[in-house]
Amino acid sequence: MFKRLLPQTVKARLQGLVGVSFCLLISTIVISTAIERSSRFFQAEELRLKAKYYGVQRGFEDEAHMATSLALVVASMPDVQKAFGFRNRQQLSDITMPFFKNEKDRLALAQFQFHTSPATSFLRLHKPKKFDDDLSSFRHTVVEVNSKKKGCFRYRKGRCRFWNQRGCTCLYG
Repeated sequence: MFKRLLPQTVKARLQGLVGVSFCLLISTIVISTAIERSSRFFQAEELRLKAKYYGVQRGFEDEAHMATSLALVVASMPDVQKAFGFRNRQQLSDITMPFFKNEKDRLALAQFQFHTSPATSFLRLHKPKKFDDDLSSFRHTVVEVNSKKKGCFRYRKGRCRFWNQRGCTCLYG
């Protein structure tokens, strides 16, 4: 029975061997090309994802720079230093509230606060009637800045479970 399936002549056997070899060669080329294309696709996708990741990271760094710069600019204003130094809440509000109201939407300022050590709310521009409450149990960035006397920027999970950006600096007055 197998004799009928297998060729009997050398020529037929050689043709069969060449045909099988050709099919194996074509299959190998097709498979290796598919693997190479798949590898290139995943490499390109990885590069695109890295570019997006670095773009988002750069955006966070830019926002960190802006938040910290804003805190430094306000803290360096002599009138702000004087009002805070005398603990004159009304004067400090009069100086800073117009800026907060005009720029909160454009700069995406959800909050703008002044604290005394370690982290007691002195003035909240977004809630001016609420003050003198101790925030040290959850405003760790403020405690850190007040203890080290050095500004910083942090992402923190807020009380509403959203990640917030905080640019803090010391205010001497």
